Amino acid sequence: MIRVVINVLCWSLLFALMPSAMASDPATNELASLAVEAVPERFVLNQFCLNSSCQQLSATGESDQDALADYEAKVLASQQLKQHLEDLRSIEGSYGNSLIEAHRQYGQLLLELELHEAAALEFEQAWHISRVNHGLYSEEQLPHLNHMIEAYAELKRWEEVHDLHQLGFLVGSRIYPPDDLRYVLAAELYTAWQWEALTQNKLAANSLGVIQSARELSVLYETILDRIDEAARGPSLSSLNLILGKARTDLAIAQSVVRLRHYGGQFADPQCRNDGYHQRRRNVGCRPPTLVSFGPADFMQSPGTYSLAGLYIRQVDDAILRLEEILRLETEIEKGERAWIETLVTMLRAESDSLLRSSRPR
Repeated sequence: MIRVVINVLCWSLLFALMPSAMASDPATNELASLAVEAVPERFVLNQFCLNSSCQQLSATGESDQDALADYEAKVLASQQLKQHLEDLRSIEGSYGNSLIEAHRQYGQLLLELELHEAAALEFEQAWHISRVNHGLYSEEQLPHLNHMIEAYAELKRWEEVHDLHQLGFLVGSRIYPPDDLRYVLAAELYTAWQWEALTQNKLAANSLGVIQSARELSVLYETILDRIDEAARGPSLSSLNLILGKARTDLAIAQSVVRLRHYGGQFADPQCRNDGYHQRRRNVGCRPPTLVSFGPADFMQSPGTYSLAGLYIRQVDDAILRLEEILRLETEIEKGERAWIETLVTMLRAESDSLLRSSRPR
């Protein structure tokens, strides 16, 4: 059966950007209530929490004395692990394979002690030794990247978190073919982070920066889905989350453009990130951005032309076509799953039609 994960955060950008008249639209509300974050149970990704608030306490109601004793025990254990690391290094050298797990264990304990900066350094050491011993693009390094993400997220150092997510997807795309479920899951992790950064404004400095980043995310989704479709010879059920993620992103962009229709604006060509953060990254190649200007006259065009709003509404329609193709080609979809996907198609089509009506001049 399909597992539906309700995640209000994933839709916060859509409602933050949508016109107030559309916020009360029944189709919009129903679509949002579905929270299009679904994947068949056999494909559910076991993701780690990005902060300690996700974690359940092993015990509740413990006394201050018990908490202090637990803390002291962890401090003692960390001192022992540090000594163990030094002993291993003297025996095996700086790149001994046993050091990888030792650094990971030490970092995990430091994380539990809320020494996040020190924990991140230990995880980075484990990752570095893993790359030396197993290669620059190896599956073995991925858990260490995840641990580093967890530590830097605790420190709210979002630039580092972004770089590590980007690197994790790069490694995954190098070692897994596009029709491999592990590639799909790596893509889901990366795009999920991109959406989180958008909805919580962790990288962009202003609203236009958020919209621009959303357009770049839409391009990223399309690139990933095209690779998967080409390898799998058509849309597949395993890419359902990515299809819906792109539709969600395109809906948010179209909503924001419709809201701006009265006074116009300007966006950069979504070929690369051009904000201050990415300008400081020498390894990110960016050609000078081409600005796309639009004004009220653009919204006088018919929905079928290349108006900015129409562009993303049509991409929502493309997502609908992908879902319909899955329903047509996949023979192992259970009855309940099929009905659920058909409901998604109906809701996406209703939202697309609502956007078209809102984009027309009144």
